[in-house]
Amino acid sequence: MRAIRCPTLLLKGAESDILSAEGAAKLQAAIPQSRLAVVPGAGHSVMGDNPAAFIAETRAFLRTVGAAD
Repeated sequence: MRAIRCPTLLLKGAESDILSAEGAAKLQAAIPQSRLAVVPGAGHSVMGDNPAAFIAETRAFLRTVGAAD
């Protein structure tokens, strides 16, 4: 994972029983230039559980890397 050199968005559902907060933090620490967003009202399937927040977090991240909406 440390070899990943591009900006990376990590999305974690706040209610996920698969990825713990500790696991997400370790993943973020292992990937340079990564951003962790914890999505409320979502389990492991962030896109399906909270699509509005998924879109908002993804758009915000893309803006930080210079991508258009």
